[in-house]
Amino acid sequence: MKCRRLIIILLMLVLTTGVMISPSSVNAKDYVDAETVLAKEWIAFLTEDAQLSDTYIFSQKAQGKWIPIKPQTEGILKVGNGISVYDKDKKLAKVIWGTEDKIAFIPNVKRTDTFYLKLPDKMTQNMTVNAVIKKDNVTPLETKILYTQSGQDRNVYQTFKVKKRGLQSFYIAPVCYNKKDVTFYIQRKEKGKWKTISKTLRAVANDHEKTTFYYGLKAGEYRLVSKASKEQVYQMDRQGKSISANYKTKKSKAKKIKLKATKTNIYTPTEKASRWYRVYRKTANYKRYVKMSVKNNSGKMKFSIYKKGRTKAVKTYTLSGNTSKTYRLKNGKGTYYVKVSKSGSKMNGQYSIQYK
Repeated sequence: MKCRRLIIILLMLVLTTGVMISPSSVNAKDYVDAETVLAKEWIAFLTEDAQLSDTYIFSQKAQGKWIPIKPQTEGILKVGNGISVYDKDKKLAKVIWGTEDKIAFIPNVKRTDTFYLKLPDKMTQNMTVNAVIKKDNVTPLETKILYTQSGQDRNVYQTFKVKKRGLQSFYIAPVCYNKKDVTFYIQRKEKGKWKTISKTLRAVANDHEKTTFYYGLKAGEYRLVSKASKEQVYQMDRQGKSISANYKTKKSKAKKIKLKATKTNIYTPTEKASRWYRVYRKTANYKRYVKMSVKNNSGKMKFSIYKKGRTKAVKTYTLSGNTSKTYRLKNGKGTYYVKVSKSGSKMNGQYSIQYK
């Protein structure tokens, strides 16, 4: 949880300020009244030793000037702080604006290109500029890196490897809310061919919609297949957490969940068998609950709760998406069983059972 909270904080910093984050930026500098802005390649590492990118600061001495922006490599030019960018002819460049943070994105820039920013004729305070190049169409996708991808009106294929069975999460967020959504799905390489293992999902161009998507995947080679219009840019990162196949498929061998403990596991697309868990209520003096939670993007998970000695479930919940349900155990001592099963051939994702 600590790591996840840190990632969210750093993502918010990136998305709201336009500042890139990288532990390799120990040489980042502040440049005052520079004649040229050098837009360097920047990798946004989401780590605890993150530093800020080069910052260009312009004082009243530079007011009214045209400042060239020189890309140092090809990719997506990203200029923060709501600053207008001009082309080589000093006309407003065609820019994709981030709706929330007013960051300017210009895809497909070359090292030989020149752009400009125009400083105000009258400046009452310093003006700060962050300009970087984000590599486009990066593959393979590593974990703990915030990528920037341009829409191309066609499928973009980006591979990644899963070393151990576990949960993979993808943060995918379009930057421009008045343009089209981003669609995507996951494929797995089997016998030299790519097989689609998830349904097509949609990252909605709206900051208030879902942006993180969860997959239960076994070890192997995969690729993310995404598509967006040329008028869109999207940010994404991948996180991975290994989870062993530590579960039981027979009621007689159900995994015990102790009081105040949680059992978490996943379903991959190829796993089908139901799983069994049990809790023991040994006192009637306190209220006791079983909380069931899921994180999945296709299909559903069913949780059936049985009292020991009975063949009919006392309660059944069917959960999908990122949801949870809590069941209060009946008064009196006794053992309860929880059966977890999946529906849908492409159903995959994580579930948790908490006894509290």
